[in-house]
Amino acid sequence: MIKKSIFVLITILTLWQALPADAVLTDLASESVKKHQELLVTIAEKERILNTLRMNPAKASLWNFADRNRRERTVQQRSRLINEINSLNHQSDQVKLDILSQRAGLYESLKNPSEITDSLVAAINYGDKLEFERLAAYQFLDQASISLKNGSDKAELLKTIYTRQSLVINDIDAMISRLKAKNTALKAISGAFIGEIDTQIQELGEIRRKGQISQDLIKDK
Repeated sequence: MIKKSIFVLITILTLWQALPADAVLTDLASESVKKHQELLVTIAEKERILNTLRMNPAKASLWNFADRNRRERTVQQRSRLINEINSLNHQSDQVKLDILSQRAGLYESLKNPSEITDSLVAAINYGDKLEFERLAAYQFLDQASISLKNGSDKAELLKTIYTRQSLVINDIDAMISRLKAKNTALKAISGAFIGEIDTQIQELGEIRRKGQISQDLIKDK
């Protein structure tokens, strides 16, 4: 039985190694996407349960033994759930980093039309969604925020923020370029540009414009 299991494992590994590098990367990315989605579902369910375990002091009496026990159990349940949710969020963040790190390799596969599959496009789209959310959530420094920065280290602080914002703008430019490449690659197959991609490009362009305004404001200080 053990020998048979080892043989099956070796066979699977051999077949997996025989796959083209692009196919292997797509499979890995698809697994990461699946794992991330499962984690999000699990987190949402545990948060739902946590919300049902609200403390209600108005209905509880610390002098009542049953109420006190019920309250202590609720506290313990909430604490356990919070720890589990924090752990799951950490796992989710790690998987998200894996997905984002795989995007460059997946986009390379788009350059070869024969390598484009539904799984590849789905993995790329999911990674793009996560990257878009990351970039859209970034808060560039505005005039009011700059005015609030005081102290002798203001110049150094603004310099640090300027550098950080420059990196974000570079990431925006990189994503816009990749989205254009994806649209071109998919157009070669479907014969039409994807409107959703154009919308993302326009929204990223607006985010970039705000970022550049912020950079100009910082340079003027």
